[in-house]
Amino acid sequence: MAMMRPAAARIVDRDLARTTAVLLGAAGQVLAPAVGPRLGQRTIGAVSDEHPSVLTPPDAAFAVWGPIFLACTAAAVQQALPGERRTDLQRRAGWWLAGAYAGNAAWELTAQSGRYRGTPALLAAIVGATATAHARLQGSEPRGGARVAPASTGMLLGWTSVALLANVAGAAGAASPADPRTRRLATLAVAAAGAALTTAVGRSRRAAAPLAATSAWGFGAIALASPVRGVRWAGTLATAGVLGALARRWRGARSRSARAALLLG
Repeated sequence: MAMMRPAAARIVDRDLARTTAVLLGAAGQVLAPAVGPRLGQRTIGAVSDEHPSVLTPPDAAFAVWGPIFLACTAAAVQQALPGERRTDLQRRAGWWLAGAYAGNAAWELTAQSGRYRGTPALLAAIVGATATAHARLQGSEPRGGARVAPASTGMLLGWTSVALLANVAGAAGAASPADPRTRRLATLAVAAAGAALTTAVGRSRRAAAPLAATSAWGFGAIALASPVRGVRWAGTLATAGVLGALARRWRGARSRSARAALLLG
């Protein structure tokens, strides 16, 4: 009868598998946008232009993906460093982040393939995985470079939560500002998302600032670009809400380390 492997060895194997999954996911979400065009598919920008909506931000707003990808890649590399992949922080959120990154790559490839109606479900799953990782990281105590994990997770959660609104509206064909039902639903969606993200920022003791920054960026972009007055007002209020929640969190922080956690994770 074969001897059972020691528990410590099995734990190390799980740590290695998780680290590898995070690295592959981070690489996949960065490289996927370049894969489709090389295979003759359209770019993500072209696909987005084909599915406009009253909630679609201007093209310039999507530049936020640059710092998000950079931060997520740094987090994945940091997790792979010797001695880091076995930490409590990585074990709390690693698999959830691997799922979020892989889901993002899948979203990109699906959008480029033209199957845009299938993308909202993928993005909702990404938001769910990222939100879980963000919540689990609130109880961690990262130091030094390990802070990039909660910071990048907050950035990703803020933007993808807002992007989900535009994704759903685009897939549903909600492009006509003259449609009363479209105006009502779009306004309510932005208001509800604003309330949810304001609450999330207000409850975050780690990475509240990265979460608020990308949330405010998304809501502000929608407020500037939408042809629907109600959406513009809702986006403006949502932007003010998340920034106000961050300001209240900052005032309530009683120490330098608590404020550093809000800013850096």
